Amino acid sequence: SSLEIGDFLFTVLDIVKKEDIDYIVMGTNGENSFGQKFFGSQTIAVINNSPVPVLAIPHNVEFIENRKFAYATMFDDKEAGAIKQMVGFAKKHGSDLTIVHVENKEMDFDAMMKKREFEVTYPNVKIEILKNNDVETALIDYCDMYNVDVLGIMHRELNPFQRLFTESHSRRLLTDADFAILALKG
Repeated sequence: SSLEIGDFLFTVLDIVKKEDIDYIVMGTNGENSFGQKFFGSQTIAVINNSPVPVLAIPHNVEFIENRKFAYATMFDDKEAGAIKQMVGFAKKHGSDLTIVHVENKEMDFDAMMKKREFEVTYPNVKIEILKNNDVETALIDYCDMYNVDVLGIMHRELNPFQRLFTESHSRRLLTDADFAILALKG
């Protein structure tokens, strides 16, 4: 353990670099006040800037030995590294992995081909397709229904303008969910 004084984000990133940290675990606060805004903002700042995966655990998540893992995919070729990491996390905890994709329309040919490619590449992984216009709601509902404890997502490099539109989605997953979010790098 360490007690550091300074800017939270820069201090965390400095420790990650100096100590050769594999991943960061952060708890998020459930207060409906400054606390929630502060911790939510800090967690999102770390996720957006960390060179390593970040496991964000909402305040209402209970610890259990046998965890269920899922990974939210966009069927993107850039996700191969993140999925490989997620398979490793699930295997390390003796759990299977389900890859979940949310479509707001009928699956097009490219998405069907990518699903088939994932089935071949990851033969021990279950792949689920959900139809819903609201990705966050679909993922939260899926994780609640199937008792998912850790949902993996790939953190995508975005410019500051793009982040303005996606931070609210990340914040919603962190505040509305009763499962942990594992933000992975591609």
